[in-house]
Amino acid sequence: MAWIWRLCITNMKNRGIRTILTILGVVIGVISIVSLVAVGIGAKELIMQGFDEDSICKIEVTGMEESHRRDKMITDDFLEEISGMENVKEVYPVLGWDVEIEIDQYTTYAQVCGVPQTYLDTLVIKEGEYPSGNGLKPELIIGAGARNWFYDIKTWSAVEELEEEKKPNFVGKRAKVTIYQDNIHSRMEICGMTDNEYDYNIYCELESLKKYLKRNSGDNIIGQPTNKDGQRYNEWIYDKAYVYVEDTEYVDAVIEKLNNRGFQTYNEKEYVDSMNRILQIAQVVLAGIGMIALVVAVIGISNTMMTAVYDRIREIGILKVLGCDTDELLYLFLLESGILGAIGGVLGVGISYLITGLGVNKIAEKVMKLEAGEHLAVIPWWLALAAILFAICLGVIAGYFPARWAAKLRPIQAMNK
Repeated sequence: MAWIWRLCITNMKNRGIRTILTILGVVIGVISIVSLVAVGIGAKELIMQGFDEDSICKIEVTGMEESHRRDKMITDDFLEEISGMENVKEVYPVLGWDVEIEIDQYTTYAQVCGVPQTYLDTLVIKEGEYPSGNGLKPELIIGAGARNWFYDIKTWSAVEELEEEKKPNFVGKRAKVTIYQDNIHSRMEICGMTDNEYDYNIYCELESLKKYLKRNSGDNIIGQPTNKDGQRYNEWIYDKAYVYVEDTEYVDAVIEKLNNRGFQTYNEKEYVDSMNRILQIAQVVLAGIGMIALVVAVIGISNTMMTAVYDRIREIGILKVLGCDTDELLYLFLLESGILGAIGGVLGVGISYLITGLGVNKIAEKVMKLEAGEHLAVIPWWLALAAILFAICLGVIAGYFPARWAAKLRPIQAMNK
């Protein structure tokens, strides 16, 4: 079979310009499909990087605080009930209170979330430490994203507009906290900041918050909803609860149970599923656009192989007279078309890496202000391998009919051409 390889390579060299143009067509087709699909994959990774399995398994449940319907409110009894639901792993109550926070010349309007210590322990602290729980006042943990909401009262510029090294460090400082509901002023320590740039919450330990609110509330607890008589409830009514499900496959079932009870829910899985559908459609469209260029390249291979067959009819006749059988001739032409596809595929993938790495990603980094390590176009190994194999397969398919016609030629017909 070695003679077939030698003859194949010799014929490709003899048709130099035609061979180069055919390979160029394949290269352009592969670049088109790989680059466009890579953009779709990279865009999906950029969107999905803010989500993890824990966040998808988290359901945020809110009640109806202003309806005077206690059965629609999040109480300790309700929390105990949903803790016993099937496939529910953890339940954390959240007691929120609207405040204005002032730290040096920076201020913000936010809601502080009182959560159990067990929930605080799940947070990754970038700076500072967890609340000690020993003081008379709650200690605050600021989400890394929430820090960006502060603005300078002198210049009215937001912290998020500053370069990272110029952003203020609030950890260890005492903040002036004003509770809106009763206009209560207090000084509270910022004990830590989370590591999550997408965390826009401000936290404190729940039991410390409860004690603080009771000390400053008198007969009615600050921030609690009122009953039908206009009196604030004396039991704790929580703003919301974080319900963690054992696995993502159980999320929809738990949400349905909570909704049937009249509670509102929010879960990132709904958003993730929706984004996945949109991104899948976009990837199919991008791949289809790239496929058009590759189909044009396949037509070029088919045209090249058909022309090669007509140019070499006498050669085919000689090979048959010398004893070359039908299968060997078929293999000769299929090998040649496969090599054209393989060379075009390898070169196309290699150039695609250069285009996405030095072109698309560099431009996107400047235009979209992406952080280090973030890429708009990503070419995984399986995409590169699939593109090469696909180019080879299309090349073989394009050369099949010319090869089959050549293999069926009779020696006498070929010699008389």
